[in-house]
Amino acid sequence: ILTNGSQLHKIIDDIQRVTWLSFDVSLDAATPESYLALRKSDNWLQILENLKTVQTLRQTKSFKFGIGMTLNRVNHGEIYKFFILGQSLNAIPSYTLVVNPDKGADFDQKYLDFTAEEIASVVAQINRIETEFPEQFKVTTLQTIRRIMFGYRKHRLQAYLHEKTKLLHKLGQFLPKRLKYAAKKLLVGS
Repeated sequence: ILTNGSQLHKIIDDIQRVTWLSFDVSLDAATPESYLALRKSDNWLQILENLKTVQTLRQTKSFKFGIGMTLNRVNHGEIYKFFILGQSLNAIPSYTLVVNPDKGADFDQKYLDFTAEEIASVVAQINRIETEFPEQFKVTTLQTIRRIMFGYRKHRLQAYLHEKTKLLHKLGQFLPKRLKYAAKKLLVGS
């Protein structure tokens, strides 16, 4: 079963009769605030109750139980909290990056254009989880997310330098040599 977890309380009796089960709940948040911002729904407490019911059900049935977070700029500071939530529910946390090529630049800016500080925060949280929970870390997708973030940081730096180079070129058409050198030093820092 792959679900957002909001209606589980309505079908729990049916779930109890199933002889095999794999449960994955897409939460995308570790706090009610980010859940509301991302899902436009305020049923966070109901979902937590539903997840606790699934956790209790696992005591009598054996099945895989996972929770998922699609990482973005809204929830990037909750990676560690999300991992701890998974631990408290005895659920395996998984992480992915949001991708939606049809949404355009506004969507990318709102959800995907991580700042250097946000990238550093993501990597620091991943490193903390790896240090504090090395065995559990191995079954998450955080190693991949960390690699992507390092690549993302490199890509963002290259894009920044490319923009600065284009600006220098434009300025170079109008500035005398002495000012070109000063502008380059100011913009690029070299």
